[in-house]
Amino acid sequence: MFSFGFNLNGSVKQNGVFKYLLLVIVVINLHSCNKDLPLPQGVIKFRVESNRVTFELTSTNTESFEWNFGDGDSVSTEMNPIHVYSDFGKTYTVNLVLKGPGGQTILTEDVTIPEMTGMEMLTGGENCPDGKSWQLSATAELYEAKPGASMTIVKTFKASSFSESGFSGIVSDRFIFKNNGSFIIHPSGSTITAGLQYCLSRNIINSIPAQASPNSGLTCASYNIPAGLTFGYNESKDYKTDVITDGTTPQEITIPDVPTISFSKGGFLGILDWSRECVILDLNEDYLKIALFLSDIPATSNLAGYSTKVYILTFGPAE
Repeated sequence: MFSFGFNLNGSVKQNGVFKYLLLVIVVINLHSCNKDLPLPQGVIKFRVESNRVTFELTSTNTESFEWNFGDGDSVSTEMNPIHVYSDFGKTYTVNLVLKGPGGQTILTEDVTIPEMTGMEMLTGGENCPDGKSWQLSATAELYEAKPGASMTIVKTFKASSFSESGFSGIVSDRFIFKNNGSFIIHPSGSTITAGLQYCLSRNIINSIPAQASPNSGLTCASYNIPAGLTFGYNESKDYKTDVITDGTTPQEITIPDVPTISFSKGGFLGILDWSRECVILDLNEDYLKIALFLSDIPATSNLAGYSTKVYILTFGPAE
């Protein structure tokens, strides 16, 4: 039988037991309260624009958010974050931890970033507001081809051919494409590489390097690059142009379903000539191969401007 004696020692023991029982009651009550509080709830919606994803969360009973975007990047604690992924063509698993008075809930969504478009590969996309700069490859071979739809190669040149022929500037000229359609040309020196007959037809000051082949049809030209140049990237079109294959008779050819780059007046890529459009033969983030239709018909001829040869050039991102 338990005794409630009033001696000093008994009073101390009794108070200790009372405090212990009170603490147990408080813990039980708190635990009971937490069990009664609802867990956080939420629904994730997202919008994918290229490699940029906007997340929109609707949630209840939530006090904090912890987003993990699945690409090893930093965690976000915003309710509605925007995240830019560095890689294209991948699916990422996004985890969101919701925390509230009732505990925590984890939401999961798979987000697929589409492959890069040709425009994004050419310009760097929204990640490159200053544009992407390209220059002639120092390692890829050059080709001369017949000006037909098949573009049959007739000559192959090593990468250093332009420099060895005296056209060293073209190797370091930079061509910048911006996502908004603007285009900038940065020549490495005071001249550019251009078609000789084109320059003669427009009284553009030019000089053929002493070591250049007489039938190259190219020259070094003084040229004031126009401001406000633009370009158009065409994902797929039937490219049509007029060519002369027998030296006397012009004919129209069509290269079906190819991507092209077209330029506003004064714009060019690599070599300035009559054509304001080039055919893209291959394009990825680190590689741009194009076909340029050029003319070496004398400027005094009524056939001047009709394509007589094709140069196939390869560009890479500028250093």
